[in-house]
Amino acid sequence: MRLAPGPQPLVLGDDVIFETAEVTKEEYKYMHGKPLIKPGHPPLTTMMYKLHEWYMKTCRESGRDTIYVAVKPEHEFIGLPVMPIEFVELFQLYNQLALDKQLMTSYCL
Repeated sequence: MRLAPGPQPLVLGDDVIFETAEVTKEEYKYMHGKPLIKPGHPPLTTMMYKLHEWYMKTCRESGRDTIYVAVKPEHEFIGLPVMPIEFVELFQLYNQLALDKQLMTSYCL
């Protein structure tokens, strides 16, 4: 008998074969002014689509790289009247990657 890898030992029979899979994944990286989603991405919800269109228009017209979100007075306990959210963080949101604390804080407000 052998032990399976992992934090909790699990006793397995000798007939169990462990295989490893090699993952080759082409990374889709953020580029300012380029779409936040990969080509062929499923359709976005209405508000996600509108935010994406705003992002594309803003990049095209102003070159900005940050959106500023106003904080309501009842949520002023965070100490900021306005929170900056960089466009790269929107990219992380659209692609379900690691999310930044600023973005999650603004979502929770």
